[in-house]
Order: sequence, then structure tokens, then C-alpha cells
Amino acid sequence: MLRNLHELPAELLYTIAGFLDKASVLSLRLVCRKINHRHLARPFKALSPAVTPRRLPHQYSDLERLPPEISYTVTDFLPETDILQLRKCSRELERKAFQPSRPIFARNLRTIHTDLSRYSLTSLHQLAINPHLCHIPETLELTPQYGRLPLKRKEGIHRLISDPTSIPLIRRLKEDLGHLLTNCRKFQLGLDWQTCLPQHMDTDDALNILLHIFVEAEIPVEELTLYSQSYITPCKRPMGSPQRRHHISSQLDLARAWTNLRTLSVWHPYVYHLTRHLADLLSNIIATAPRLERLILNGDAVALNIMELQGAFLTMEPLSTIKHLEMTGCHLHVGHLYSWLVRNGYGLRSLLIDGCCIFEEDITWGAVIQCARKFCPSLESIRFRHASVAYGVKSIDDDGCEGPDMASALKKLESRMSDIYSKWGPLHI
Repeated sequence: MLRNLHELPAELLYTIAGFLDKASVLSLRLVCRKINHRHLARPFKALSPAVTPRRLPHQYSDLERLPPEISYTVTDFLPETDILQLRKCSRELERKAFQPSRPIFARNLRTIHTDLSRYSLTSLHQLAINPHLCHIPETLELTPQYGRLPLKRKEGIHRLISDPTSIPLIRRLKEDLGHLLTNCRKFQLGLDWQTCLPQHMDTDDALNILLHIFVEAEIPVEELTLYSQSYITPCKRPMGSPQRRHHISSQLDLARAWTNLRTLSVWHPYVYHLTRHLADLLSNIIATAPRLERLILNGDAVALNIMELQGAFLTMEPLSTIKHLEMTGCHLHVGHLYSWLVRNGYGLRSLLIDGCCIFEEDITWGAVIQCARKFCPSLESIRFRHASVAYGVKSIDDDGCEGPDMASALKKLESRMSDIYSKWGPLHI
């Protein structure tokens, strides 16, 4: 904890030494040679007679007696880990180190994590009941431990964990999110690619737990991100099953869970059966979320299994006005995108195509721009990054337009696209 004190200015170091007893001064001299050389050149003064030392454990006595002003100055020279360790020494040091540690907590507690284990949920509860820290978290990331269920069994027609919020730890998480962590309104859920097993927790169960918490605690969820928890190489990915899974999407009462949802993101749904399963759920969300504004699909550019998920994104009629559409890492079905822009482009303000190639052979990015120019009167920004003009050929590194005069800017962008496609023969013009 004291290893960085040699970086303090000389006068401040001598002031601190004036509050230490002989044993602590000796310990201070042993920190490093630089401090010892300062003592040899100008000996540290003994303990000031105006200070009456308290009977404290030896490891605390050299720091607790410092005035708060000097304590704040000392913490400026300590790394973040030492400041956090300092708070654990005693209540007095916790109080003195609170102000310097506030920027650390504000930066590192915006996103909190849990794997739904007892230890993880207990730690989260301790954060929630802290009046100085409970307002900081904004995002909760859940990465469940998918495995055997030691206590609860799956029951009912949908083979899900029955009444998940009756589990004491889950019920406490619901209460923490509903009443204490009032600024935590963004949620990220890591999904499992394994197929459903009778005695194992899987993606259905994790979604069921999260959505029931949303409904029962009446949490105004603003952003929901679903992503595959681990990457699987294409050669090891299981083949799809013809059996569809309606466990979550068939529970219509869960529609209240996304009443206030504004951003829906899906990241890397690598496995076929997972994309089919999400397609049903996402269709339900898009069709019933009254405040949804942003749709983000970050796909797996290696495989084509995301087509069905694109269909859920682009063919389902949204209940609200979508203002931002983002497609990343996809074999993009431009026919779906074109028809979506025709139906819903009136409210679209920004469109981002990143790392995509066109699935159809006879359609170009120019057709997308032409459609946006015709059916998106409110468009303020359109951007193409690492887009391919042919499969495996990246020719558009970063191009787009934004600003007040979008009509003329889109014409110029369409002309630039035509010039790029003219290099690839008559089939791409």
C-alpha cells in the first residue's frame, strides 16, 4: 500500500512523517531507498506533541491519524488498486478514501456482471444496498452458468423452470433491480448454443428468468442485447433441427417486458437452431414494442444461417417508428431490406451497413441508396463500412453521407457506387 509514497513531494512527505510514531517512521524508511536518503539528509521529525495517538492496530496507526486534506493528497499518488485496498482497512480510512474513489467507481461500475450464482448475486445485492454506489450501474450483463439444475426442475408444457422468481436469490435480484438499482435499465444476456436438456439450464430458462423479472418488477427496460456466449468454429457447429421451439415466444403475457424497450441488439447468433429460436422471439418483440427505435443485428459473416433472423428483423411490421437500423457482418438479403425501407423508411434517420455482402447476385448497393433516397425523407445519415461489391471482395472501406442536404448527397453517393461497380463488369452495373 505504501510503495508509491516515494513519489510524494518532499515537503508533503515530511509533513506526513510528523504524524507518525517511531515505529511507523522506521517502516516508512524501509519503503524504498529514496525515502531513507531523504531521512538521512534531513531527519524526519518526531510525533507532534499536539497529536494524541489512539490505541489502534499497528497496521492502521500510520494512516488513520492523517488529516483528511493530507489523505486526499496522498491518494492522488496511489494507483487505483491501492485506493480500493485502503478502503478495506478500517471505517475511518473508508470514509477518508471515499471521495478519491468516486471516479473509480463511476467508471468501473457502469456495467455490472452476474452469472446467477449465489456468490455473484450476493455481491450484487451488497452493491445495491450501498446508498453511495447503487445509482451508478446502468447496464447488467448476465452470463449464466449453463448446466445441471441442482434445486429446481423444469415443468409444464413448455419445459421451463417453473415460477423462476420464487427462487430466493432470483427474487432478491428482482427486488434489487426494481427498487435499488433504479438506473440499471440496459441488459445484456449471453445465450447458450446447446440444445434443450430436461435437467439443464439453457437459453430458454435464462430468457424466462430475465423476462419474468422485467414483468414482475415492472422494470422500464431501455436496451436489450442478446449474444452468443462463446464462439464456435463453423466446422464444429451442429446442424439445425426441423423442430421449432416456441417456449418463450408462445408466452404472450411476457410482452409487458419490453413495453419501454428502445434498442434491440442481437450479436453473433452463430448456431442454426439458436437463430431459429430467436427469430420467433424477436418477431414478437418487434411487433409489440411500442417505443422501439433502434434495431441492431451483428451477424456471423462466415455462415448463411442468419437469413431467417434477418427475416424476423426486416419482414415483421414494427409497432413503433424505427429511427436507426444497423446491419453488421451479414450476407444481406437486399430484397428484405428494400421492402422494409419501402414500408418503414419514413421515420428512419440513420442506416449503417458494416462488413456485409449482398446475397443476391443481380442487386447492388446503389439500389439500397436509391431506395433510401426515395422512401426515407427523414434520413440524416447513411454509412457503408467494409462492404463488399462481390463475395470476398471488400472495395468500400468507409463511404457515406450525412448532413442537412441529404438529397444531393445521396445522389453523389449513388454515383460513386456506380463507379465502383463499373470496375466489376456488366453484371454489377
